[in-house]
Amino acid sequence: RLANTLGGLLISWAVGRPIPDNQSGYRLIGRPLMERLLASEEGGFEFEVEMLARAIADRMRIEWVPIRTIYAGAPSHIRPLAHLRHFIRVTRMARTIVRGAPER
Repeated sequence: RLANTLGGLLISWAVGRPIPDNQSGYRLIGRPLMERLLASEEGGFEFEVEMLARAIADRMRIEWVPIRTIYAGAPSHIRPLAHLRHFIRVTRMARTIVRGAPER
């Protein structure tokens, strides 16, 4: 939970707008965004972040519907050092994508 909360704050800063949840939930993705992501080489949570950054950069509509996350005592799959390194890289990527978007 801590990683998700801190990650959400950092991603929100990177893309310049509030991102209530960058990992959980269902996604309904339109064809234009999916076509933009076909060349992506990201996987896992990095892909989720890139998807959000590209949607924001292209001024696509993003909406959130609250869902209840159930952890049910399951062990965390987070490897702190490895995931931190990946998260810093993907946060920088997201910031670059959004800042490099042409003004509309």
